[in-house]
Amino acid sequence: METIVLLLCLLVVGYFVFRFIRRVRAERMRDDIGMPSALQHALYVSSESSGRSLKNWRTRFAAANNCLKIVVTGDSLYTGVPNPLLRTVTRKYDLEHRIAKTSIEAIEPRRHWLSKRSYRIRYRDGRGEVHTIELWPKRREEFEQALGNVGFTADKP
Repeated sequence: METIVLLLCLLVVGYFVFRFIRRVRAERMRDDIGMPSALQHALYVSSESSGRSLKNWRTRFAAANNCLKIVVTGDSLYTGVPNPLLRTVTRKYDLEHRIAKTSIEAIEPRRHWLSKRSYRIRYRDGRGEVHTIELWPKRREEFEQALGNVGFTADKP
C-alpha cells in the first residue's frame, strides 16, 4: 500500500515538473522583444528599476519592484524582466514592452506622496491602441538624457 501511494506521489510530482519544463521551453521559443540585442546600442540600462502597467486594475497593483530592466536605445525603450522564469508573469501583468520613441505620445514626470519620482509614459502600439506604463528608474537624470525631449509634457521634477 505504501509503495502505491509513493508511486502516485512521484507521478503527480513528475507531471508538474514536466509541465513546468514545457512552459519554460515554450517561453524561450516565443518571440523575444529584442532586449539582448539592444544592449549593444544602449544609452541607458538599469536592471533594478521598478514599474507597472496602467492597463487595468489588476496590472495597477502588480508592480515590479526593483527587478524591472529598462533599456533605452537611440530609437526604442524596452522594459521587461531578464529572468526567463518570470517572463510569464511579466506578460500576464503587461510589464514587457518594446516602445519606439516615435510612438511615444507623452511622458509625464510625477511625484508621489512617498517622494518617489516616476514617469508615466503613454504610447500607441502598432495596432493603434494607446497604452500607459509608469516607470521608476534608479538614475533619473541619465534616463531623461537617454530619452531626450521625446514626449515630455510637463516640467521635469
